[in-house]
Amino acid sequence: MTREFRLKSGERLLTMINKFSATEKVLFGILFVILTVSSATLALRVNRLFMIPIPAQGGSIIEGVVGLPRLINPVIAVSDVDRDIASLIYSGLLKNKNGSLTPDLAASYTVSDDGLTYTFTLKANARFHDGEQVTASDVAFTIEKIQDPAIQSPHRVDWKDTQVKVLNPAQIQFTLKQAYAPFINNFTIGIIPKHIWNNVDTNAFILSKYNIEPIGSGPYQLDNITQNSGGIPTTYSLIPFSGYVDGKAYISLINIEFFANETTAVEAIKNGTIDSLAAVSPGEALSIASGTSNTRVLSTPLPRIF
Repeated sequence: MTREFRLKSGERLLTMINKFSATEKVLFGILFVILTVSSATLALRVNRLFMIPIPAQGGSIIEGVVGLPRLINPVIAVSDVDRDIASLIYSGLLKNKNGSLTPDLAASYTVSDDGLTYTFTLKANARFHDGEQVTASDVAFTIEKIQDPAIQSPHRVDWKDTQVKVLNPAQIQFTLKQAYAPFINNFTIGIIPKHIWNNVDTNAFILSKYNIEPIGSGPYQLDNITQNSGGIPTTYSLIPFSGYVDGKAYISLINIEFFANETTAVEAIKNGTIDSLAAVSPGEALSIASGTSNTRVLSTPLPRIF
């Protein structure tokens, strides 16, 4: 048995339409189409206005860099290669995000009215890649190594006159001799694990294997190192660190390919061996832009004074 349901209002509308003349039916059809299109356009604009696009998880990227990793350690990193990889593997108390400083390992921080004392509270769930908790002692240890003249850290001048005091495992305090507003930017320095580096002698600090096999608390952790027959690293594979305090990183795999010079790196980007390449000279950038149709060349002014 089949039952049929009809809306009374719908039946009345059909009855009225059937009474229209041919011209009225055409006008009604045109107005109905206009109403439908207008409603769809308005709905689409409202959707674009209130919906926020969010990056999708997954995917991979092959990044090309000129040079070899030697000191992937935020305390002593000097080259662009070491600093770039260290920024992915290590995290600081604060980080730069969308042009402003936001908490990273820190849950909160305060600055005294006179601008001399900075007090940080760490996040309770902050962990290093080996599972050990990040504590105030790790932060103090990192700054002590930076201040040690024997280490010759490029950041020593930034922390030279800073007193560091561990208040408890989750709180640490920094005291300056005189107020300096830009000092807050120093807290983006990556924190190294004391339980690993405390066993490394100062004289051997620069020679430790943890400079090329780093363990940090950043969004990415080292998964694998590919070496050539001579033992020289050719590829670093990085994967998201599931315990990162600011959420899991979006890209599932980052392969960093190392090149001895810019010429071979540019050839790799041209033939599609790598997906991206940074810090290319202007001449090579023009060559890439004119030689490949599916490669974008981006440029930005650098805040440098010579």
